[in-house]
Amino acid sequence: PDIPVFVLTSTTTFSAGEWFAFELQKLGRATLVGQTTTGASHAVSRVPINSCFWMQVPVGLGRDPVDNSDFEGVGVTPDNSIDAAQAKSLAHILALKSVAETAPLRQAEADWLLPVLEARLEPADLDPRDLERFKGKYDGRQIRLEDGQLTYHWRERFQLTLRRLNENTFSVEGGTDFRFRFVENGGEVIAMERLERDGGVISYARQ
Repeated sequence: PDIPVFVLTSTTTFSAGEWFAFELQKLGRATLVGQTTTGASHAVSRVPINSCFWMQVPVGLGRDPVDNSDFEGVGVTPDNSIDAAQAKSLAHILALKSVAETAPLRQAEADWLLPVLEARLEPADLDPRDLERFKGKYDGRQIRLEDGQLTYHWRERFQLTLRRLNENTFSVEGGTDFRFRFVENGGEVIAMERLERDGGVISYARQ
């Protein structure tokens, strides 16, 4: 009963799905993330008129036992409004922050994952002209710029696509155990650091 619950909603959340989200919200048991739902709280039945037509007729309505309300025609409004395509990432962020607040020992885990999730909601500028400065060789490793995207190469056999998290830090596509950060001095990139999830740092000087 104490575990935080997050329910994702969209404009296609309909009927019973809406009631589920609506009641959990009313009871204070869940946080809704996404878009306002369809607004179909009243039960209907199809009544035939003749061989060609039928009519959809209301046959019942539901009422919330807390305050006798419903959401017919207006839908259920989420606690955190965001496009449905981004709702999962936002819910993940909220869940991580909630866990860190109640379990301080997991703060480090949250700090590591949050930048990746936040970058999904607000991707960093990927102007190829800005990325040019990171190209080069770093102690046997190479950073290339291909089709506007940075890639990491090792021994011509190992290749990873880098996703920008902030000005000089990049996550590794398909992995969560490490990421790369470029070190600058006087506006010039002088090294690349491999940041480990456990806090370790390995530095590669630019050649």
